[in-house]
Amino acid sequence: MGIQLITAATLEPVTVAEAKLQCQIDTSDFDTLLPMLIASARQKAENYMDAAIMQRTLEMTLDAFPEAEIRLEQPVAWNKLHGGMGAVACPVSITSVTYVDTAGATQTLAGAAYSLDLSVWPFYLLPAVDTEWPDTRDQANAVTIRYQLGYDATSKVPADIRAWLLMTVAFMFANRESMVLDGKVAEIPNRWTDALLDPYRVFEV
Repeated sequence: MGIQLITAATLEPVTVAEAKLQCQIDTSDFDTLLPMLIASARQKAENYMDAAIMQRTLEMTLDAFPEAEIRLEQPVAWNKLHGGMGAVACPVSITSVTYVDTAGATQTLAGAAYSLDLSVWPFYLLPAVDTEWPDTRDQANAVTIRYQLGYDATSKVPADIRAWLLMTVAFMFANRESMVLDGKVAEIPNRWTDALLDPYRVFEV
């Protein structure tokens, strides 16, 4: 079993124009820096929530189909794997489910052959009602599931998440050194701003 990132997120939850407004920047002098700060803030939010924000494509492999549901995992690269409860800031869609059958041929399951349980993270892929997963060849990585996690448009990202990101970007812009100078407060983000992400956070159970 394994999981890998196939296509990284190509959109960000806030735009450079929005970040410039939040930071009160009216020149193009920082147009190269701001995208890096936005990406950094987004990755920090995703790690805090244990959930994707912007859409990316993942691929998970299994040695065989299980008896029932398949738990769709997230990359170990940006969080730990665990179950959780709570609202979820990462919509999901299945791109394809393929498997190596007992004769060694690669087959693709029709969309009608499975369904998604999206009621709570972690999401689960299940065989269609009154059906079972097909048999596979006895080999490593016989089953491959490709799926997408995250919002496919900036406009779909919840306002609380976007507000947290803008405040975090503004803080990083205002404090571009690693040292505290002239008595500036260096805590980022504080508990109040973190609370904006709590409704979308996955908690370990």
